[in-house]
Amino acid sequence: TSSRNELLDVAKTNIAKIRKVFGTGVELAVENNNYYHTPAYRFVCDADFISEIVRENQLKFLFDVAHARITSMNQGIEYQHYKQQLPLEALMQVHLCKHGISENGQGYDAHELPGIEEFREVRDLASNYSLEFLTIEYYKSTQGLVGCLQEAHKIKNEITGSVV
Repeated sequence: TSSRNELLDVAKTNIAKIRKVFGTGVELAVENNNYYHTPAYRFVCDADFISEIVRENQLKFLFDVAHARITSMNQGIEYQHYKQQLPLEALMQVHLCKHGISENGQGYDAHELPGIEEFREVRDLASNYSLEFLTIEYYKSTQGLVGCLQEAHKIKNEITGSVV
């Protein structure tokens, strides 16, 4: 396995390569991953590690709500504490769905229909940070997805004061 510094160097090198291909006109964002109990996730889900990559490379941040809930659950960290350690000041996009909990109490990325709590969180993020994009990660029912999109529009209208 790679050390933390090696992973930071690899990220910096890869970001430079991407910028060389796409130029400076394309904004890049880093998404928080979900933590599982394997060595592969040792550093990459750490909020300080993610924040360092975002800040040191002038990137935007893609906040995946379910991934953050899974990471906090699987690492035994209080969710709000973990969330506040992430680089929310660079927030650009949110991925939204509801996570699952396995029989052994571990969180996993179930891509379930987001509920009231998840939309409350989107409302809070959109009110307090520069949220440009919201992606609903739910694929099991067209009707469910349409309902989520309607709720997202309602939140947007509340925050911007516009009517769509």
